[in-house]
Amino acid sequence: MQIPLDRFQVSLEDLYAQIWKTGYLTQTQQQQLKSMRSLDKRMTSGERETIDRLMHAIRRGWLKVVQ
Repeated sequence: MQIPLDRFQVSLEDLYAQIWKTGYLTQTQQQQLKSMRSLDKRMTSGERETIDRLMHAIRRGWLKVVQ
């Protein structure tokens, strides 16, 4: 699934890798992930699990949300 980030289309897999590489995500990225998750009728189970993993990592403090 593609999500708009600024003016670019980024795949969920690329975003996942980028977030884990840096250790943080922006508030905008977090909101986009939440929006994607709420539209899960179009998502595969793997895409839902990827977003759930990121949200879990945020809750556990493994990833930080920055402005």
